[in-house]
Amino acid sequence: MDRIIYHWKHSATTVFHGPSQMALGMIYEYGYGVEQDDEEALKWYQMSADQKLIEGQTRVARMMRDGRGTKRPNDKKALQVFRDAARGGNAEAFYNIGKLYQSGRAGLVPDDRKTVSLIKTSTKLDRDYMRSQTSMGLVYLKGIAGTEKDFDEAARLFSSAAHQGYARAQYNLGLLHEKGIGVSQDLVCASMWWSKAAAQGHAPSQHNLALRYMQGRRNQWLPQDDVGAVLLFRKAASQLHGASFTCLALCYEHGIGGCEVDEIKAIELCHEALDEGYEPARRHLERLRTRKIYREFEDEEEGCEEEDVNWDGF
Repeated sequence: MDRIIYHWKHSATTVFHGPSQMALGMIYEYGYGVEQDDEEALKWYQMSADQKLIEGQTRVARMMRDGRGTKRPNDKKALQVFRDAARGGNAEAFYNIGKLYQSGRAGLVPDDRKTVSLIKTSTKLDRDYMRSQTSMGLVYLKGIAGTEKDFDEAARLFSSAAHQGYARAQYNLGLLHEKGIGVSQDLVCASMWWSKAAAQGHAPSQHNLALRYMQGRRNQWLPQDDVGAVLLFRKAASQLHGASFTCLALCYEHGIGGCEVDEIKAIELCHEALDEGYEPARRHLERLRTRKIYREFEDEEEGCEEEDVNWDGF
């Protein structure tokens, strides 16, 4: 590996070879054979971007936007570099400019119509770009910015991105199968897609899958597995997923899935859920304080329930 790095550094610094500069940036960004170093990665990506290498431009822009390799995020610089890449016809750049318009960052006025237009351009430039496919799937599903709803097209876009391994699309496709929107209702298929996304660390999928394991006696399409459910709730909660904190609180309250009964721990978890903005935890917290104890997983209305459908990707 040292000889390869030496060769790339020689090419990058003596003949200013853009692909070698890009390769060095990736080595330092991901820590391949060297200590991971965002500042060093950004330095090499910037050199490749200066050679008008579009992938270098998009990587510089992403790092600037996220504040990696710099002292703080620089949205305006990121927007400028994304626009340079977009002039070269880069799908990722159009997508990311759209997301900046959506969030109102970089001094832009939030504009869903502009966002949709840019993401639609991204999908035209690269029909296999997973992020754009997933966002456009939500545009057609919800009818965002005046777009006519088209459930079949939404399902097609989610499916394309899901088959490429994109976790957000897998989660959304699972929801479509659960509800029978744009596809046949197939609860086994829904759990399969959530399993694939959960294996990649996607918190909403981990949460949904955990609920189905917890409700195994009722749903009849996944086996009852309280221990497996608790493990998934923990994984989702480690990513600050509010509903999963609440479900873990119930597990500690009632001693479910290997959790020892611990009402103090349950109260702490409800507070963590509230800290993440998950308001349904408030009634669980109030009930714990009044010590009204019963196993809520058995109750449709009072149980560890699924959040309102929260599609992911737009």
